[in-house]
Amino acid sequence: LSGASTALSTTLNTGAVGDLLNLAGNLALGPWAWGLQPASWHGLRFAVRESQIRRGRRVAVHEYPYRDDVWVEDLGRATRVISFRGFLLGDDVYSQRDTFVAAVETAGVGTLVHPSLGSIQAALVEFSAAETAERGRVVEIELSFIERTPKPAQLSGLASFLKTAVQVVQTQRQVHQQPVA
Repeated sequence: LSGASTALSTTLNTGAVGDLLNLAGNLALGPWAWGLQPASWHGLRFAVRESQIRRGRRVAVHEYPYRDDVWVEDLGRATRVISFRGFLLGDDVYSQRDTFVAAVETAGVGTLVHPSLGSIQAALVEFSAAETAERGRVVEIELSFIERTPKPAQLSGLASFLKTAVQVVQTQRQVHQQPVA
């Protein structure tokens, strides 16, 4: 294992010894690693080899026939995706994997602790686990999450639009019904 993976794999250790190993590993990596938190999902720790975040904007691209123009319409923030490649390690690795699978198949949102981003409410959308004879007590895992945001008021935008449209129609009707002087 590389130095970073070795240090992060110590996050799987629990108790005072695990905390000391994690601290020592992060100290050896340097200042950038000092603030890293152990990664976990539903309280189940896992070591991180690589994490990736995907952010951006949702847009509608409007292209017109026989014109070189394009109009990009901003539709709001895109879905925030967080992905990991990591592993589980130990003599009880298959038990850890089975516990992870049970958590993965549980409906709803849970707490994801990202080493550098901290705690995030997220839904797990994809999980895979792989085993190889060469790695023995290691199960490689890949996880993909979508960050949860507060649920918007149902149809609030549409309701507001319809209310305004009705008011405009009523105003126009009143104007047309008034006698001409």
